[in-house]
Amino acid sequence: MSKHGAATFNQNDQTSDSDRRIAPRKPTEDLSSIVVDIDGRKITCMVHNISATGAMIQTSIRDLPRRFILDNPNEGIRRACRVVWSKDDLTGIEFLTTSRNKA
Repeated sequence: MSKHGAATFNQNDQTSDSDRRIAPRKPTEDLSSIVVDIDGRKITCMVHNISATGAMIQTSIRDLPRRFILDNPNEGIRRACRVVWSKDDLTGIEFLTTSRNKA
């Protein structure tokens, strides 16, 4: 278990990631921002893959908040998220809101 109470990512797991996902992931290398609701502070991250339901991000910050906003200008979205798993500098997130293009 991770510090967020969710299962951690296991690269050696015999079940493929696609077997566990609701929506297919699209590989990408999008520079994005994590926006912390309370103070509006931004943390830079890299989105490595994205789907309609979540994404895998990479950041140098190990202690991310459990919930935050992902601002991804390349996809034109800004979505509320929650941390599902984390391992080292990689974090799996689930989108909590439906897709909405930025104004």
